[in-house]
Amino acid sequence: MEDTSASAGDFKGKVLSEAMNQDGCEFLEQKLLGMKPEDIQMIYSEVKSHVSLLMMDGFGSNVIQMLFAVCDDEQMEDMVFSLTVDAGLLLAICLDSQGSQSMLKLIHCLTTWHLVLCLVVPLKEITLQLATHPIGSNVIRGCFLAFKAYSEPILVKIAENFLPIALNETGSALLQDIVKKDITVRAQNRLVASILGNIKYLSKDQFGSLLVKHFLGLELEYLPVYLIENLNEQFVCMVMDEYACNVVKKLLVVAEETQRLEIINSIINDPYLPHVLQNPYGYSFLQFAKECSMGSVRQTLNHLLQRPDHLHGQCPENK
Repeated sequence: MEDTSASAGDFKGKVLSEAMNQDGCEFLEQKLLGMKPEDIQMIYSEVKSHVSLLMMDGFGSNVIQMLFAVCDDEQMEDMVFSLTVDAGLLLAICLDSQGSQSMLKLIHCLTTWHLVLCLVVPLKEITLQLATHPIGSNVIRGCFLAFKAYSEPILVKIAENFLPIALNETGSALLQDIVKKDITVRAQNRLVASILGNIKYLSKDQFGSLLVKHFLGLELEYLPVYLIENLNEQFVCMVMDEYACNVVKKLLVVAEETQRLEIINSIINDPYLPHVLQNPYGYSFLQFAKECSMGSVRQTLNHLLQRPDHLHGQCPENK
């Protein structure tokens, strides 16, 4: 805007329309940080009933994000309430590209636990929709990054809807990302418990298996122990599955030597070993296991892999 001498008062009565055009947006962005409280109040009073509209507008989103940064707690509480009173509206904002960016700014501008909970509690009711959406999932990420311990209500909802989230491409990536954040031990344990409770379903799914492998990479000592104890009789079937095979491979990598031998022995001593040798994923697993082994076990695997009587690359009918 060329008229740099303009003041906030010049926009009285037309803040909303000016915020949604390029010139007015640029002026308000430049002036908001240095405005007096009474000028901020004037702007706030004119847009407070249109916060959701501005958050999803190409120009208005810039203005409302700047307003979030300068409003006081009372003003912020009023805006949070206006956004969360309708779950459908809140969802629409979070799934919108501009709206989600505005929501992330709002999240980082909440300065008290009361304001945080005013937003987090309503967000938990739409956690499933957000967690499985490419744009909406960023809002969940933002909550865990900014709030940590206060994200517990959202984590509870994730646990309640764990499989639909974990078996979804976006949801699996979100869960992997969440555990990379500086989350509480309690939060990490809740996620691990959800994985262990659904391990058989997750391991045989494209995206679920990626999640299991990611958690195995965290090097939590109890994970390999639990998996070996609970999946010992399932390993022979798992290594013949496209995705579960990679989970068992990852388990070999992170397991201790005695645990690794237990896994391999459970497979090569199983009556269904011939099926493993005939299965492309099973055969690939045995090759991988050989590289992870030493001594007599390695020799046994080498002998099995060189046997001329198995049919490479053919899957058993009851795979």
